[in-house]
Amino acid sequence: MPIAELQSRLQSCYELDLPYRVEDFLTTDRDLARALDGEHAHQPRERLLLQESGDELSMSLYLDAELLDGFRDSGSLAGTGRHQFADLSLVLEGVSHFVYMAWCAGHEREVSLLELELQAEVDKFVTLLLLQAENDQYGIAELHRWLFEDVHFAETLDDEQRQRYVTANRFAARYCWMLGQDFRRRQDRQHWYKELRRFYRLQHDAKLRRITALQ
Repeated sequence: MPIAELQSRLQSCYELDLPYRVEDFLTTDRDLARALDGEHAHQPRERLLLQESGDELSMSLYLDAELLDGFRDSGSLAGTGRHQFADLSLVLEGVSHFVYMAWCAGHEREVSLLELELQAEVDKFVTLLLLQAENDQYGIAELHRWLFEDVHFAETLDDEQRQRYVTANRFAARYCWMLGQDFRRRQDRQHWYKELRRFYRLQHDAKLRRITALQ
């Protein structure tokens, strides 16, 4: 499937208008990713690469070549099965990072790494939840458990990175549980999408306050 379909789904979900296509920023060059991400960085299969020079921000999305080829050969998103969710969620995380960073840059907003990871976790849950709904599957609790409880963090992460991922996971789990229950209850999902779009536009501290305030 084309990676543009993921970008299109995210933009439609959040009502975003972006002048950039993720395909134009893709790279599978592992050596380039290593050079831009620091010589001591671990080698993930997905990484948003950023370089700032004055007021300019340069951005590339690195995806492992095998991961990207498998995604492109996997058919339509509508037919995605649970066994394919792992690779799909990894590609989706990268596209989420790209879209969020591009949108924030277009609005001259600074973005923290925690904010970037938190929004990606929400984007993965929402996209996979909607895919399940298209396939008449509503395993919301199972999806939530798979994304937020049965999660393993890479051993190569340093303490700061690990803490960031753990924190993003914890906050996203709480927010997405509310989203999942609300999705199940409502037939008219206008309010559900309104909440998603409002949350997307909140900045770091406001996102955390919104989640902390949940009962």
